[in-house]
Formats: sequence, structure tokens, C-alpha cells
Amino acid sequence: MKWMLEQHGARQQALEMRVAALGQQLQGAQEEARTAGQRLAAQAVALSTCQGQLRQAEAENARLQLQLKKMNEEYTIRLQRYSRALVEYADGTSQAPTGVALQTFLETTLEDIRAAHHSREQQLARAARVYRKRLADLSQRHEELLGAHSVQQVLADPKGAPGKPKATSDEVTSNLEPLPLRLVTQLQKLQVQKRPDEASQGSASEPQSLEAESWAQIHQKLRDFYHSTQAKLERERAELLVRATMAEAQLSELQEYVDQHLGRYKQEILRLRKLVGPGEPQKVKAVPPTKPQRPRTHSR
Repeated sequence: MKWMLEQHGARQQALEMRVAALGQQLQGAQEEARTAGQRLAAQAVALSTCQGQLRQAEAENARLQLQLKKMNEEYTIRLQRYSRALVEYADGTSQAPTGVALQTFLETTLEDIRAAHHSREQQLARAARVYRKRLADLSQRHEELLGAHSVQQVLADPKGAPGKPKATSDEVTSNLEPLPLRLVTQLQKLQVQKRPDEASQGSASEPQSLEAESWAQIHQKLRDFYHSTQAKLERERAELLVRATMAEAQLSELQEYVDQHLGRYKQEILRLRKLVGPGEPQKVKAVPPTKPQRPRTHSR
């Protein structure tokens, strides 16, 4: 009887030491998860800032492209009117060879204008497809970020049940769904089993060993998941910075393109006016030589 009591006491002491060690491991894991959650929150803020800059650059890019399209349409119509007036003037006053050559030149010019306009429309269509693909990719990364945020929040709050986690933003809360994650479920079960229960201290040591192995496996999986998520966020942040830089470069390129083509159109109009001459003002009366108004655009 005395030997049985000694064996029971030794087993109970071993179980208490195991529970204490598991408690220390769990406390360390919770502290590490809390630190990881803070790092993830900082990275999420940086990611959100980069996304905001990218959205602003894309909106400005779209506005400039729309403005360029309207200006192209406007100056195409004006050039066509001037060209028709010039052809009518040449047919009425010039000799036959000169009139044919002038008409051929004007038809070639109009064809070039139509081709440039069609090419620009195709370029805008390709840009729209690229932006739709980027939007789909950002939506997918947003869902992955929400999942990672939910896991980190459950780790930081071990007393919370798995489900819809708390959030610091109404937008994030509205987009989060219950998490049927196997790792979170196992972690909650392990936390429940870890709590000291005086009634279950007389059980065998084999379940405690299995519990320790299960905890180590879950801890390793969570650590790997955190590192992989952090690496993905770093890559996403670098990609967004590159995209923002490219968008800014494209904005400057589009602005330069608008300025160059605006100057070229003005020079072409002045050249056509000189060709028409002041002798037949009634031929070009349909197009007043006023300064074209800058088209108004609405930022989306």
C-alpha cells in the first residue's frame, strides 16, 4: 500500500511538473503571438498605405487617360473640319495637279489620325484589362490578409473562442467570416486540456506525452504559418512600391504625351489656317479659331 502511495505521489508530481512546463510554453507562445500580431498590424498599415498610394496613382492615371481621349476626339474633329474646308477651297481655286496632291495629302493625314485614335483606344482597353486583373489580385491578397489577421488575433487572445474575431475597423469586421481552422481548433482544445484540473491528475502519463507532442506540432505549424505570411506581406509591400513607382512614371509620361500632342495639334491647325489663307474666310467659318477649352474630368 505504501509503495502504491509513493508511486501515485511520484506520478502526480511528474504530472504537475508537466502541466507547469506546458503553462510556461503556452505563456511564451502567447507572448510571441502577441508580438507577431503587432508586427503584422504594422505591416498591414504599411501595406494599406502603399495600396492607397497605388489607388491614387491609378485614379490620376485614369483621369489623364480620359482627358487625353477627349482631347484626341476634339482635335480629331477639328482637324477633319479644317481638312474638309481646305479641300473645298483647293477644289474651288487651285489647279488640278495641285488640288489632287493636296487632297491626297489631306486624306493621308486623316487616315493617320484615325489610325492613331484607334491605337489609343486599344491601348486604353489593354490598360483597363490590366487594372481589372490587378483589382482581382488585390482582392485575393486582401482575403489572405484577413485570414492571417484572424489567426494572429486568436493567438493573441487565447481565451476567445474560434469564430468571428474582434477587429479595430468596422470595414474589417464586416468582411471577416467564422474561421473553421483546424489549427485554431486544436489550439483551443489544447488550452482547455492544459488547465489544471485536480480531479484528472490521477490519469496516466501517456495522454500528457501525446498532449505535449500535439502542442509542439501545433506550435511549429503556427510558427511556419506566421513566417510564410510575413514573407508574403513583405513581397506584397515591395510589389506595391514598385507598382506605385511605375504608376508615377506613367503619369509623368502621359502628361508629357498630352503636352506634346496638344502642341502638335495646335501647330497643325495653324499650318492649315495658313494654307487656307485669309482670302476665303467663309470656307472655314464653321470652325471658330477660338482657344479650345480644357475638358472637365471627374475623378472617380
